[in-house]
Amino acid sequence: MKQLQEYASIVWEPEDLVEIRPLQPWQGQRVWTKAGDLGDHVQRMQAENERGADLFAGVLPRTKDGGGTADDVAGGHVIWADFDHCEPEEAAELTGKLGVPMPSMVVATGHGAHLFWRLESFTPKEEIYKIVCGLISFLLDKKETQNYIDKSAKDPARILRLPGFVNHKPPAARARILCSDSSLRYKPSDFDAYTAKREPKKVPVAAKQPIAYAPIGEAERRAKAYLDKMDGSSEGGRTNTAFRAACVMVNDIGLSEAQALPLLEAWDATANVPPIVGSYPDGELQKIICNAKRYAKKPGGCLNTPKATAPTPDLGGVDLSGILSKQTLDKLEPFPSKYLDVPGFIGEVTEYNSATAPKEQPVLALAAAIALQGILCARKLTDEAGTRSNLYICGVAASGAGKDHARQINKRILLEAGISHLQAEGIKSGSGLVNALVTQPALLFQIDEYGRFIKTANNHGKNPHIYEIISKLLGLYSSSGDVYESDRYADRDAGGKQIHTPHAILYGTTVPRSLYEGLSEESVTDGFLSRTLIFDVDGNNPLRRRVKTSPVPQSIIDRAKWWGDYNPGGGNLNPEAHVAPITAKADAIATEFIEIEHREQETMKDSPLATLWTRTAQNADKLALIYAASRDAESPVIDAEAARWGYGLAEWLTRRMVTIIGDNVADNPFHGVCLKIKRILQRSGGEMGRSKLLRKLKIRSRELDEAVNYMSENGTVQIYTTESNETHRASISYKIVGGNF
Repeated sequence: MKQLQEYASIVWEPEDLVEIRPLQPWQGQRVWTKAGDLGDHVQRMQAENERGADLFAGVLPRTKDGGGTADDVAGGHVIWADFDHCEPEEAAELTGKLGVPMPSMVVATGHGAHLFWRLESFTPKEEIYKIVCGLISFLLDKKETQNYIDKSAKDPARILRLPGFVNHKPPAARARILCSDSSLRYKPSDFDAYTAKREPKKVPVAAKQPIAYAPIGEAERRAKAYLDKMDGSSEGGRTNTAFRAACVMVNDIGLSEAQALPLLEAWDATANVPPIVGSYPDGELQKIICNAKRYAKKPGGCLNTPKATAPTPDLGGVDLSGILSKQTLDKLEPFPSKYLDVPGFIGEVTEYNSATAPKEQPVLALAAAIALQGILCARKLTDEAGTRSNLYICGVAASGAGKDHARQINKRILLEAGISHLQAEGIKSGSGLVNALVTQPALLFQIDEYGRFIKTANNHGKNPHIYEIISKLLGLYSSSGDVYESDRYADRDAGGKQIHTPHAILYGTTVPRSLYEGLSEESVTDGFLSRTLIFDVDGNNPLRRRVKTSPVPQSIIDRAKWWGDYNPGGGNLNPEAHVAPITAKADAIATEFIEIEHREQETMKDSPLATLWTRTAQNADKLALIYAASRDAESPVIDAEAARWGYGLAEWLTRRMVTIIGDNVADNPFHGVCLKIKRILQRSGGEMGRSKLLRKLKIRSRELDEAVNYMSENGTVQIYTTESNETHRASISYKIVGGNF
């Protein structure tokens, strides 16, 4: 309590409205309270922290209850800097040596430090943002601090870790105030050295000679000619500009990474002010070239003549950096047929599904069969790593494309096997979900309109019951091999209840529009999407066929009954699970994939899409376990075959999800308008007149013009005029001609 009071005395005024946000959110309650009333919440916060929640709070006070964005901030009382992997004493010492004023407070976060400078009076958020950005830029320019400073910790809605509570990131450590002095207060003008506009460095003409490298061929000459025409950038846009240059060299022109690097180094040294080399950690240009090779959007060697990039349009201060650097894969590939061939129970169910479906959808048949096998071995099977079979699966298809059949097949099999108690339809509320699992700890929830869960997960104010369900599902996913503690309610007899090894398995279906439209950065990063396997067959709407009713094959019913009767021991309250062995080859595949997963997250660490990789390996383990159970229920083994299938399928689904989600998540309001324009044009055959598009968008004409002009510059939309034969008046139309922007 003393640490929290000391922290509050530096960061806020007693009447300030403070947002307290637990991460992970399902382990605690997000609340808004006056800074002077924080003591009323300490007991609850301590309990949440003990359950595993990391506790954060908004650095700047909020203007309204429920507010958590920059729009809900007017200003505040502190300047801050976030140091990662740096001892707090060292952070304070380094900033002091660089001439930065002495901080009013230094917080040891457990894996770094937060430095705060108290301001003499309330300061508007625009001025605070300007100072924080300037300070970060200054520290990034200095070799002493550039490897420690978190360059993203600058937005007005920033939340930072509260002292006095445990930081659960391994190794766990308690965050604490190292030192504070509330008398150290500063004027915004004390930070003018960091916010004053810096004059670009004048580079002598002689210094603009390219770095020496081996004699170049025709491709390198074309790349050099391209770079000679391409302007560099100042701070804030250098890496985006370098990324575009690298894409042209290694992809459009077709240079190797080794050929491109010296050219990019020479261009950076003369074009960017200051150069990237020396401003960023070593290897930044190599990383940019690697990302350009991996995420470029055109076939290699497609550029035949040098051509400088078109200038970015002036959009009145809209930040386009997130759009320009968006990471996507080359294209959406069809579902690989090798993953459809699963031996044993899953194969039989998918074959029966396809034979009886009015509209054959083998990918959805596979997804539903995986969920069915998952519920049959739920709480009864694990592996040597403690993996469980609880999965969240979503099938995506257009309306009327045959989504319902697979759910009906699962219901029929469970009913005829006499184990229909393992299924439930729909989830009405979070408490209803938990209560159902208290009675029956393993349940297959088959849900229509699954997209609503993901789309509305971040709007807890408008959809509190959906938000509550998502919170419970996040906790249940991680508790399948342990004990889940349900919430305690004061007005109920015994309060909360324990559920041993709960297995909530989801198989839901949705239409693409319900799932993808309205996705935001928060709905991508909250963790639910990364736990969900999305089997998307949008665009596959097969011809309806006449099929005869066919009974479920007896072999399928017998196997489902076998699982229903199977009891490794321990009873229903706290059962023992059969442990499937993992072979050395399977373990090697798993170990290698963990490195792939980590590399993908590191490559995309500046994008919210990196979150989608956080559970890929875990889902792969679950798939491999389910594969082994399908192939041999009585003696399942996680061998190389099961691992290759599980890890291969999980990786493919994640890469496809990154591509689709990345093309549907708006980085900012302007980007959201661009995405909406693209979707409307695609659904209308690829083109539409300006007046009709304006009516559908319901935005101002100036906003439309800004968006389509930008999309035209990036090769996504073609703008053309047509003349009416009757009125002889020209009208403007738009046509989709490219992919991503």
